Amino acid sequence: MIRQLSTLILFAVTASAQVPIPAGDDWENQGTVIVKGGVGDWDEEISGAIGDPGAIIKLGDTYFLYYIGSDGRRADGGPAHRRLGVATSSDGVHFTKHPSNPILEFSPFGCDEEGVFSVAPVVVDSTVFLYYGGMHSAYRKSDCTSVNASIRVAISTDGIAFSNDEEVVNGKTAGCAGCGDEIYPVAAFRRDSDGIWFIYYNGGGPWDLYLIAGPAYDRLIVSDTTDKPVLNKPTGLRNIGRLNWLDADTFALFIGEYSDAIPAPSRPVAVYIVEASDPYAIHTTPDERYESIHAPFAENMHATTYLDRSVWRMIYGKCTYGPCRDSWIDAFGLRTAARADVSSDSPRSR
Repeated sequence: MIRQLSTLILFAVTASAQVPIPAGDDWENQGTVIVKGGVGDWDEEISGAIGDPGAIIKLGDTYFLYYIGSDGRRADGGPAHRRLGVATSSDGVHFTKHPSNPILEFSPFGCDEEGVFSVAPVVVDSTVFLYYGGMHSAYRKSDCTSVNASIRVAISTDGIAFSNDEEVVNGKTAGCAGCGDEIYPVAAFRRDSDGIWFIYYNGGGPWDLYLIAGPAYDRLIVSDTTDKPVLNKPTGLRNIGRLNWLDADTFALFIGEYSDAIPAPSRPVAVYIVEASDPYAIHTTPDERYESIHAPFAENMHATTYLDRSVWRMIYGKCTYGPCRDSWIDAFGLRTAARADVSSDSPRSR
């Protein structure tokens, strides 16, 4: 009985232990996993959006890497017709673009600058709730190079075919913190204890981070936003993609720090540890920060992460055909870091 009790106590301590965040030099680059398409392809460009790359999820034994592509450039030089695609993998290392790409489009008025600009998937009981930033010219129909953006959601049971696409937060809603011309969801989760849904989004102009909540995936309450950003930086904040659960109630946000003052191709990634019981409380100082002084991050243009059974995975933007210019990447690379705990799986999958 004493031996059994000791085993139970040891298991309880092990199971509740928080997964450590890797140090900068713990990561190892594993090469290129995706390159942009050819001339005229839907993903001729894979740059010019927050979702470059977008997010990684796992359904069953298959990894899904969501990313945003455009079929060229507009007259003003920006990306045209941004749409969502996916690449899949059975091992989390070798990814193949799906033949159904692009899998999600949003262009209600047929304007070049309309499209998908960010993604924030949540997986609940094998169903994917994909929040995304939908850019549209509803208020500026005569000017197709000017857009507004709202938070939308679409649903899928296979990670490929999405339906029930609807707007959940309009960027021009009165009283919405940080709202205005454009808002973009960058991470989301459903809290187990009470079923409340939370969405982190960029807003306020300088890409500050805000949070909105609601009782259902499509019932987000504007009054449940903070009047100030939950996190702001002079550099601006971009590209989270998904949460990484460190234990049953704690998650990490890997946030790209973006600014024209931070030269390409090495833009830092800051890691913030947050309690699900109070997701509005984010420390102003990151718990970890990856930058060019760490050899694996000498090249990094946005990144998204996935905490797997025995390894951390990070997909990041890179340039394979020469130096990065004007923040335009042409490929996604993979870096990994071994988990420093003994858990056999991520504490929970979202």
